[in-house]
Amino acid sequence: LGNLALSAPLTAAESRVDQVRVTLRGLSEAPRANALRAIALRALRRDPNATPAQIERLHRRAPAQIRAALEPFGYYHVEVEASLARVGGRYEAVYT
Repeated sequence: LGNLALSAPLTAAESRVDQVRVTLRGLSEAPRANALRAIALRALRRDPNATPAQIERLHRRAPAQIRAALEPFGYYHVEVEASLARVGGRYEAVYT
């Protein structure tokens, strides 16, 4: 018999790697939380099947989603700067 090496299966936390990291800067707590919930791109965070085209399409929609989410807080003319970069094996989306 040869040598047999066994390894433990990955835990749920270890097997989930963010495909997309979303950062939102420049807002206080309540407006920021509402805006984050509105960004559809966040749904792809841990989707291993997310394609670059899906990520880019949802990233382009994010500024409008953020503006709409801020209106209930009295922000009606919001300018959102957006950037998307590939860093290592994932995408980094930043909104300010």
